[in-house]
Amino acid sequence: MTQFVNLRGKRLAFSAKESSSIPPGASGLIYPKDAGFIITDEQSVERLFIEHDKATGISWFLKVGRRGLRRWFEPTNDETLKAFGLDILDYNASILLAGRIHQQCRKYLSAASGH
Repeated sequence: MTQFVNLRGKRLAFSAKESSSIPPGASGLIYPKDAGFIITDEQSVERLFIEHDKATGISWFLKVGRRGLRRWFEPTNDETLKAFGLDILDYNASILLAGRIHQQCRKYLSAASGH
């Protein structure tokens, strides 16, 4: 059974491992990578990364681009961020949303591994 994560109007299918297969009804994927989670668009292109700092317990979104990962701290007109509804969020709102999604994904990942 596919589990979904809602991200400001996007319905992301959760996968316990890296995948490029988007199930019906999903508008992208979210899966673990390194110390966080990758978010893809409808074509399975990596667009965002949720990074989590274990020391502080804070999570945040990073934009995946040609030159690596990039942070942003204020509303922006960036097309990737607009596509995921993150362009209008201020720093605090984006931190709260990233934390909620990170927790939800950790729970799904734990259930998938049987812990």
